[in-house]
Amino acid sequence: MKPSVSSSTQAVLDLEDRAPDVLFDAVDGRVPLWPQFRTGVWTALNTPTYGLSRPVLSKPRSRFRAWTHIARSFLAPTLDAPRSAQHAPVCFVANGTTVFAEGNREFNWLVGPFATMSGVDAAIVQWGPLPGRWGKPLHDATWSMEPASVRAQTLQRFSRRDSSDEVTRIVREVLRKLDVELPAGAAESIIEGAVARERERPFQIAAFSRMLDRVQPAVVVMEEASYGTYAAHIQVLRDRGIVVAEPQHGWIGPTHAAYNFGAAMYEGPLRATLPDHLLTFGDYWGTGLRFPGTITTIGKPHLDMAVSKYSLPMAHRRQVLVASSTTDPEAMTDVVLSLRARLTREFDIVFRPHPSERLTLTERYPRLIGVDGVIFDHRGEVYEALGAARALVGVASTVLFEATAFGCQVFALDSPMAEYYVGDRFGPLVDPARLDGMVEEITGSTPARDTTGLDAAMWAPSAGENFCRWLADVQGVVPRG
Repeated sequence: MKPSVSSSTQAVLDLEDRAPDVLFDAVDGRVPLWPQFRTGVWTALNTPTYGLSRPVLSKPRSRFRAWTHIARSFLAPTLDAPRSAQHAPVCFVANGTTVFAEGNREFNWLVGPFATMSGVDAAIVQWGPLPGRWGKPLHDATWSMEPASVRAQTLQRFSRRDSSDEVTRIVREVLRKLDVELPAGAAESIIEGAVARERERPFQIAAFSRMLDRVQPAVVVMEEASYGTYAAHIQVLRDRGIVVAEPQHGWIGPTHAAYNFGAAMYEGPLRATLPDHLLTFGDYWGTGLRFPGTITTIGKPHLDMAVSKYSLPMAHRRQVLVASSTTDPEAMTDVVLSLRARLTREFDIVFRPHPSERLTLTERYPRLIGVDGVIFDHRGEVYEALGAARALVGVASTVLFEATAFGCQVFALDSPMAEYYVGDRFGPLVDPARLDGMVEEITGSTPARDTTGLDAAMWAPSAGENFCRWLADVQGVVPRG
């Protein structure tokens, strides 16, 4: 059963199907504002839908470090994309979070393999800083937009341009058109974010355009291109006749509003803020989407390589991997401790926090710190953990689906999110308060659920060849819009 559409996503789709004029309003008469705060609306609506709890908090930066960071951004570092990037027909634009250590180099698992396999000169431009904590990027032609973004944030403070009244008007009018109410305080938070982004937008776009002048790509493959955050950037790309594609980076489905759109987003100025192509991991991920572009199955080359590299024989697997969902630390803590109490010491319980939780791990999971037989997995490469796991336990994560490629037993915990993210794809959902049946399957005292074969639709083989074939088909094609 394919996961269903949540009421929060349906509210956004219904709004776009009605297509009120305010969705097309632009502060400067050019880039509609709606895509740039669309994700904020959807996220706010999801809070009661999914029962989200404590958010992940980042540790604040000191005033001295903040000013040092700003000063460094003006010193023209060699990895600054608008100043140093070189010509390449294919440019990958990534967030810079999908990275881990490969020796003493930084490897981007999302776009790195495609950059290597493309068969043409390819540049990687990421929003995050470089080279990162592990040294130089593995792909030499890698530059960062982070110094330029910091400069843009600094310059906007001295700008006399103040669009806050117009932004506030548009946001409030859009929210009045919704069929559902937002949680308390959500509207103010959305307005605050929209005002800040709109103030920075001219400076960010100027820097992005200078980068494009240097790289001159025919194709840009951009992470999270459908989210709306980069709506103005995508419009610049399409104005230049550059083909824009988004590579799938995680779970997508009918309830994910970043990949499902109503009628207003299928043409005109709103369509021009979305990518032309969505490149998926497998046929499964594209079914049921309302996406105005072309959906092409490519695969996940890094997964292909990892399965052969990390998979241990099942007889040697003595670990149960629990993957954090970030939504409810207390409930996840209870699951880990319950598993530890029920399983013999023949098995290790390996808890893998989400990367965003690592800085505040002791605050979010204090009851797991120092527990004998509970191992925290801090490795950058999740596939090392999957290759050694007999079973994976989780709520709503791409890791649940990836585990099928490694032959793991997969147990999806019942939660408000399960209906929309996993359905019954991995068999009956598991009640977090009743884990005895799951333990019996893991230990083999009852027949284990069989998830083999599920990976065939989820993970297309020959990802490198598929990408090269797609690239050959689209190079030189002028995007519509």
